[in-house]
Amino acid sequence: MSYQIVTQELEISRKRLLDLTMRNRLLNYRPAKSKTLKIIDKVPAEVYDILVQNERQMEFKPKPAANDMSRELDKDEEQVDHEDAYGPILPPS
Repeated sequence: MSYQIVTQELEISRKRLLDLTMRNRLLNYRPAKSKTLKIIDKVPAEVYDILVQNERQMEFKPKPAANDMSRELDKDEEQVDHEDAYGPILPPS
């Protein structure tokens, strides 16, 4: 067999093995609420280094509930309104 024939046969075999269809979960990823973890405000390379290269564990805090977030926003808005009405709050002298 010549080099060209072997190369062609390998290319044909490679294409047969490559799954580019919707069944390939690596190419067609859909996050599921119960099986995935969404990491916010982290650089993916840092997470990879910690988990894979350094073989360390990470702890994740749960996302605050919608009620908690709205309460925090209300406090921030009250503080801004207060500062606008009376100027900045300064420490006692």
